[in-house]
Amino acid sequence: MAFYFCLLVVTTPAGALPDSCNFYRDYNLIYAPQYDLLNSAVNLNSAGKLLYDAWFRALAPKVKNGVLRTGISTAWIFLTRWSALLFPHEFGHWLRARQVGGDFGFERFAFPGIIGWMKLPESAPLESHILALIGGLEVDDLTAELIAQEFYHRQGLYNDEFGLVFGHRLMYPLYALLTLPANPQNPDYWENVGGDPATFVKLIWERNSRPVLMPDSSVNPQLLKLHYGTIILSILINLADINFYHSAGAFFGPELGGRPARFLLGDEQNGWAYSTLFNPSPLGPEVYLFNYFRLKGRFYTTSLRFSFPLYGFGAGIRAPEFFTAGRLMLGFGADVWHQRFYGTGAGLSVELGLRLGHNWQLLLSAGGKTRGYLPGRPVGAGFAGYAGVKYIMP
Repeated sequence: MAFYFCLLVVTTPAGALPDSCNFYRDYNLIYAPQYDLLNSAVNLNSAGKLLYDAWFRALAPKVKNGVLRTGISTAWIFLTRWSALLFPHEFGHWLRARQVGGDFGFERFAFPGIIGWMKLPESAPLESHILALIGGLEVDDLTAELIAQEFYHRQGLYNDEFGLVFGHRLMYPLYALLTLPANPQNPDYWENVGGDPATFVKLIWERNSRPVLMPDSSVNPQLLKLHYGTIILSILINLADINFYHSAGAFFGPELGGRPARFLLGDEQNGWAYSTLFNPSPLGPEVYLFNYFRLKGRFYTTSLRFSFPLYGFGAGIRAPEFFTAGRLMLGFGADVWHQRFYGTGAGLSVELGLRLGHNWQLLLSAGGKTRGYLPGRPVGAGFAGYAGVKYIMP
């Protein structure tokens, strides 16, 4: 497995990227109804790329003072990456809260995060509380996976985008580990539980009709086992994925450098690669195995998933450019599952891309799903889709 970067100094004029370094770059603006988390994962990822490019490709080459340029660049990298990790997470809470009839807002910054508030209807079931809580972590995982798919679909991405896979995937284990010094074996920890991961485990435990405290007021040892085990699992799933290491290299790589995709078997015409993913769901921790294929140059993604302790399992397939003719591209996605509380279900979507000139593309997606959990989507049956535009950087 080759590890290398394409290095481009920051003083290169905007638009003067050498062919060997000219990785794929686009900016998407979409609207997905029903407070779909794609609104946060897609739009805020594009916003981060625009902010990054505004300095490094448009303004930095015009700053002749090297010390000043380096100073601003260092601050810009920190601020754009911090924003690209923080705001999608927080808007994920807002979108999920709105999905279940509640609301979410910001109180104040408390670096490195935000102190927020959440209000749900008094009659809201545990399912709604779990969905609103995990919305932020869901967006982290959804964004990471969408970028990983683009990485193999486009045969490489610039460091600032692909590096976010590393940052988003660290959110759950880092968040969870930061709460551990408060001592989960203390009953007060669960009465005033802090942080999304610990609250997530507590709500899943309660949804499984299991007591948090034992008759002697000690913490249920099985709850502690699930809490610690979930943290360990989130770490191991990251370590099992080769893209975790690739994206770490991109995260700390040169500003305008990039990383080409390399398939583990085959090549860009007929090849295979994989990734693993940990995602919190209303059924508990959920583990994914994604497979990326190129068959005769066309790109496909398949997935397998399993959740516990409220069991669920499923499979999916996506072909973003299954049919092309002139300016028209058609793709599809399909998922099937069997999940506790939701039973057996399926979802299907058709995606359309229409070129509007050389750099612009119209995006449309329409489909539906039965009742059940898919990341970002409402759990109820109904329409799933979006409309938007894409700009592809020359």
